[in-house]
Amino acid sequence: MPDHRTSTEPGDGSQTELTRSLHRSAGSFELVFAPVIMALIGLWLDRTLGTAPVFTVGLAVFGAVGAGLAMYFSYHRQLDELVEQGRIPVDRPAAQYHAANRSEPRPVESPEGHR
Repeated sequence: MPDHRTSTEPGDGSQTELTRSLHRSAGSFELVFAPVIMALIGLWLDRTLGTAPVFTVGLAVFGAVGAGLAMYFSYHRQLDELVEQGRIPVDRPAAQYHAANRSEPRPVESPEGHR
């Protein structure tokens, strides 16, 4: 397997793996904290304006949808970058496997001889 490290990355992989795990966990923090922060802003607005929890619920939903969309588009942007670099195939691996290993259909036996 080819080594894709640059000269600035450490050879033992510890720092690289730490960086990768921090990037992976950033999405979970974004999914949790975006709705919470938006709900707190909505709570402040509701208390300041004396309204029902309209802003709290609305901004919490807005934060959750926004965080979900941000992760969705980030994921697809990363996939496109990996495809351009040639690190992953364009087609799905399962589709490639089934296309390469497709066999001819077997003939169906008639149940005439078995009574």
